[in-house]
Amino acid sequence: ATVSGSVAGLIDAGGSDSGIMVGIDTSSVGVKSGTVTISGESDGTSTSGFTNNIALADEVVDVSGTVYRLAQGSATPDPVSFGNVHVGDATGQSLTVLNTAAADGFSESLGVGAAATGDAGVSGAVSGLIAAGGSDSGLTVSIDTSTAGAKSGTVDLSYSSDGAGTSELSAIGAGGQSVAVSGSVYRLAEATIDNPLAFNLGSVHVGDTVSQAVSITNSAVADAYSESLNASFGASSDARIQNNGGSITQLAAGDTDGSSMVVSLDTSSAGSIGGTQTIDFASDGTGSSGLGITGLPSQNLSVTASISATAYNLADPVINNAQPLAFGNYREGDGVTSQAVSITNDAPDDGFSEALNASVGGTTGGVTTNGGSFNLLGPQQTDNTSITVAIDTATAGDKSGVATIDFESDGTGSSELGITALASQDVAVTGAVYRLAQMDVTPNPVDLGNFRVSDTAEAS
Repeated sequence: ATVSGSVAGLIDAGGSDSGIMVGIDTSSVGVKSGTVTISGESDGTSTSGFTNNIALADEVVDVSGTVYRLAQGSATPDPVSFGNVHVGDATGQSLTVLNTAAADGFSESLGVGAAATGDAGVSGAVSGLIAAGGSDSGLTVSIDTSTAGAKSGTVDLSYSSDGAGTSELSAIGAGGQSVAVSGSVYRLAEATIDNPLAFNLGSVHVGDTVSQAVSITNSAVADAYSESLNASFGASSDARIQNNGGSITQLAAGDTDGSSMVVSLDTSSAGSIGGTQTIDFASDGTGSSGLGITGLPSQNLSVTASISATAYNLADPVINNAQPLAFGNYREGDGVTSQAVSITNDAPDDGFSEALNASVGGTTGGVTTNGGSFNLLGPQQTDNTSITVAIDTATAGDKSGVATIDFESDGTGSSELGITALASQDVAVTGAVYRLAQMDVTPNPVDLGNFRVSDTAEAS
């Protein structure tokens, strides 16, 4: 027990004085008790006039009370670091709040309030008061992942010491704690196919080499918080849709690759080709977030433009005549009956073959032609009138040689691919032209001179 103060002067009969204060020691906790002894005298001053004071019996006052500690809060972990996460990721870290006051029956309970600042968030609540030595993990700390960038904030905890169930004293403030929260938020790579319409490859010839590179851009914002893009070919819906097996690795945000991945067609046979080529994408955190590989949605090139092509046969010229075309022997100046060159377009008549054009090119030897030509001879059709050959009988000699026929494959009305030059072919021709014999008599005239009757008159 403790005592302080004093009585201010004499206490009149029937009066009182409250100048003496008794208390207990609150420097430590626990049950406190003791006594305060109060001594007094009877004093006749101002009454009986006796000048000798008479000591009175001491009064012993029993003093008792109980001393309690304030609750003391401490939350862990502190600080909270979420490291690197992706935009849109759900983040959450439970805070464990402890009442670190000794659990000896002389500590009050802990009340907790929480508020977030900056990019930090807090949810949940402490369930009631936390008894001394106890803990509660009802609070969850998070960070804002709605946008990319470096994130920071605090979760501010306010503590109170509450005597409910212990000291029964009213709650009072017991300090607080500011838990630092941080993290870095990264965007996933964003795959964009720049040229989807380029894969309508139109009409091509059988055997043509047809390919088109895929232009791919990582459309994520080009800053320090975007991951790189990986791309590779997936399946195609038609085996004739092929690719070079190319791939893209760690394409930086904002960059474009327009050459690594190439789509091609198998044009070995005629027909329509239509389908899709799947491209698989992934976001790669190597060198940025460090979050490894995250699959992105695959894309089909045919989503906005199907990969389609029609392969056409070139015209196929065949000269049907047995060769050489033999004209035999003629005399100079004789008229010659021309022979027609029979030409067939031997391409398949299946709707996927071009027409044939033909014209006379050059000649050798004594071969002559009518300079004929024809256009747009359809598949499996024959022309045996337009082009003729003969031999020149204006002079004598061997008239053997060739007539060269030039050919073109014409896409008019079929592939619409225009004119494609084909290999020329020679028509072999034989024949000979002879001169007529010529008679020359000398001498002429012959003058035999003078003769007598019965002389022999002759000369050679």
